[in-house]
Amino acid sequence: MLRIGICDDEKNTCHLIENSIHRIAEESGFSVDTEVFFSGRALSCYLDRGENFDVIFLDIEMENLNGIDVSEKIRKDMGDISTEIVYVSCTTEYDRRLFDYHPLAFITKPADKAQIGRALSLAQKRKNIVNPCFSFSCNRKTYNIPYKNILYFESADRKIDIITADQTYSFYGNLSQTGKNLPGCFCQIHRAYIVNLRQIAHYGGREVTMNNGRNISIGKNYREDFFKCQLADTDEE
Repeated sequence: MLRIGICDDEKNTCHLIENSIHRIAEESGFSVDTEVFFSGRALSCYLDRGENFDVIFLDIEMENLNGIDVSEKIRKDMGDISTEIVYVSCTTEYDRRLFDYHPLAFITKPADKAQIGRALSLAQKRKNIVNPCFSFSCNRKTYNIPYKNILYFESADRKIDIITADQTYSFYGNLSQTGKNLPGCFCQIHRAYIVNLRQIAHYGGREVTMNNGRNISIGKNYREDFFKCQLADTDEE
């Protein structure tokens, strides 16, 4: 899932970009979560609450806090280098300072579906290459947890807990289905557990010990697959 912010003081432009994003996502088979802001100040206040986005479509020419001001806040004040910025402008002549904030792309108004689609495609590729994450939604909020930080998934009924070194996240889903969308360093070793092979401290024939000290039994029906996964992941490193 891509979490996307859209910031422009022209409401029609915001709605055009948002509608195009959802059409592209539906046609391409991926999910998005969008938030719209009609001023740079509104977006800035939202970011101050600890919220974040994978991509922000950001108007350059806004009153009060313009696109350059917001970009400086994201890159310099917040130290955020992972959020992709797509600039939206009425002109094709850009202030040299914009390039200091490492934009993903530039879109000329009126924004068309093709430009937006190219930006989204590039953002997806960058997201998966630079910092691959597990994305899920809970209580109307979207979370992106880097795979490398996840120790294991634990399932109880329909609830799935994601265990990291310092926090536990929860969502509702099916563990086996979740496992199908995980990279090769994850392996289901029990009907209730999927572990990150790279977060295992040590293992034996019947259980693994994770880096947080948790011992997890290897189910009898999962042992053969576990040792195959362990060997394959070792070969990839």
